[in-house]
Amino acid sequence: MQSRDADYLREVAVRCDRLARACQHDRTKRELEELSLELADKAIEMKSDFTDPAMIARKAPTPRLPLNLTPLEASLALVALCTVVLLTIDSLLKPGHLIFGFLAPVLFIAARYGGVSALLASLASDLSAMFFLYPPKFSIYVAEQQNFVELFFFSALALLATQFIISRANSMRARTPPSET
Repeated sequence: MQSRDADYLREVAVRCDRLARACQHDRTKRELEELSLELADKAIEMKSDFTDPAMIARKAPTPRLPLNLTPLEASLALVALCTVVLLTIDSLLKPGHLIFGFLAPVLFIAARYGGVSALLASLASDLSAMFFLYPPKFSIYVAEQQNFVELFFFSALALLATQFIISRANSMRARTPPSET
């Protein structure tokens, strides 16, 4: 009985995958892909002989924010929001080393979307800091060497923290047993 149920789930998963490939509407396509993956995982859990290589090799769809932003759009939006906040702080308080405020969006992007998106967010943060925070303002030229060193250390810290978050997330995923729903 369980083998027959697993075969049925496998067949439905394959049908959902075919429908997702043919679908033109992004939201419906994403929902079909998610359903297909859920059904394929359930069939594998039921220990069926699920051997469709296209379904096994397929990666899960990229997670998205509720606004349906791609990882690049989310990275740029968070960096832009952080830039506005840091510019406000800079105009009111004139503190130093504001670039390290960009760690928050970079680390959020790393946790949510992975290393490549976090690297792009880090690069966008560097460019934003050069253009808006460091003198001469509204130019990507960095006049003071201290600011250039600060940019370097921010980039290195962002890269190391991103790698730490990604390895931590992978180890947590590996330890988490599959859900039984």
